[in-house]
Amino acid sequence: MKVKDVASTDVIHVTVPGSREDALRIMKKEDVSVVPVIKNDTNKLVGILTRSDMITNPDEEQIAMLMTRDLITAKMDDDLKTVAEKMVENNIRRIPVVDDEDELVGIVTSF
Repeated sequence: MKVKDVASTDVIHVTVPGSREDALRIMKKEDVSVVPVIKNDTNKLVGILTRSDMITNPDEEQIAMLMTRDLITAKMDDDLKTVAEKMVENNIRRIPVVDDEDELVGIVTSF
């Protein structure tokens, strides 16, 4: 089984530049606790933002300063078992899916 068989392609995301307030509004409206971050006017994945990131940095207002930049990503043709192993090894429940230009094309979640 491949990532493309299970990935969601309608991905809720935020953009940089952007503010904590922007991110919180989107996360609350969409009832999500994690959002990929893309560069404004592109679809290039530049980070991932969690509610925990915002809680740990209560005085920071800019998404760019809050987000995690060291990303674990997958490609649509990756083997799902390998991606699941990455999730377990890194204690994460979501992995953004990117194309060859690092543009966000989906997300894989575990529940």
